[in-house]
Amino acid sequence: MSYPESASVQDGSQHGLAATRFVCRRDDLGVGQMRAFTVGDRDILLIRASPEQFYAVESECTHAEAQLELGELLVKRCEIECPLHGGRFNFTTGEPTEEPAEDPLATFPVTVDDGDVRVDLGGS
Repeated sequence: MSYPESASVQDGSQHGLAATRFVCRRDDLGVGQMRAFTVGDRDILLIRASPEQFYAVESECTHAEAQLELGELLVKRCEIECPLHGGRFNFTTGEPTEEPAEDPLATFPVTVDDGDVRVDLGGS
């Protein structure tokens, strides 16, 4: 499976780490897993799609406020399924892919630097 390069950054040395926030160590999350974290004042869902590809989206479904961490991760389809009503989102873009979800999830750039997984919350 090929994942979009623009949605996830693998080498933080080229990017300003001051704007990013530490989430976890690379090995804290296995390939094909997702986990919710509170980073700053934001609740995010971190997804490890492949050994080097991480994605971060807001952790709450935009349709019914369910915690997406409790849903299903469909890595080959690049989707997360909400546990409440089955709505789906593309985790690389945040866009809804299956009703009843209509509004996109916020996405956050991910950087991996020396084994530290970091997200850019856009100044929040």
